[in-house]
Amino acid sequence: MLIGLVSLTAVAGYHSNRESDKSAMVIKNLECQIRKSNQIQKWMREADRVKLGVENELNKFVNILAYISEDITQLDEKLKAG
Repeated sequence: MLIGLVSLTAVAGYHSNRESDKSAMVIKNLECQIRKSNQIQKWMREADRVKLGVENELNKFVNILAYISEDITQLDEKLKAG
């Protein structure tokens, strides 16, 4: 009977260790996913900053083109007027 009890304890301990190992793997996977998610969020914030910078530079360029177009229109009118 003592041998049976020892065997049951050993089997229970083995299953407990396996479950503990599985839990540790799940936790490790979750931590990895969180790190990946945090990195993706950092990249998205950086992409938003770059996008905003590009939009600002494009707006400046469009404004410069508008001034050039206006100057060309004025010069054209002066040339036509003679």
